[in-house]
Amino acid sequence: MCPPFYSVESSSIVTLERPRLTGAKSGNASTTSCIDRPVRFTIKPSDIVIPSHCPVLGIALDRSNRDHTPTLDEVVQGRGYVPRNICVISGRANRIKSDARPDELAAIAAYARLRSLFALRGVPKTW
Repeated sequence: MCPPFYSVESSSIVTLERPRLTGAKSGNASTTSCIDRPVRFTIKPSDIVIPSHCPVLGIALDRSNRDHTPTLDEVVQGRGYVPRNICVISGRANRIKSDARPDELAAIAAYARLRSLFALRGVPKTW
């Protein structure tokens, strides 16, 4: 059975909720991780610091849409949701990094830079 977990209900209030089987990580602290794999979960509401902006993408954290919704992230995968191993980031950042390796993220960043360059100068004939 999964332990109770905390969900972010607003930009500054954290409430205790019962686990739900909803699929991916959302505004809740990993609704599926405790089902997919054993997860240490020892955080308390006082351990969760909700910044005004996503530390990864710099977008404001609010409930306006799923990209801006605050989500709980394990800093080091596998250590669990324990004090000093959690960070609140945007739903968008969490989805981007959900299963990508650092080299894959670097490749996507390089491709995005190329696309921006192509938008300005046009796609070269050798592409």
